[in-house]
Amino acid sequence: MARSIEPRSKGRMSTLDKTLVGAGVVGGIFVVLWIAHAVLGLVLFAFKVAVLVVVVALVVRLVHVFSRRR
Repeated sequence: MARSIEPRSKGRMSTLDKTLVGAGVVGGIFVVLWIAHAVLGLVLFAFKVAVLVVVVALVVRLVHVFSRRR
């Protein structure tokens, strides 16, 4: 009767556990890449807005300088 008990697996990870850990790692990498993409997009947007503000300020300044000469 004692031989009918199955032996324990001695702490090894099963295939399902390994698959879940792998999926978690890959998912974590995708989340980190998604966050980096969002942050870089916001930085690029802020840079574009800053360039637009500088260009508009220069145009206004040039129009003001040339309209005063008349």
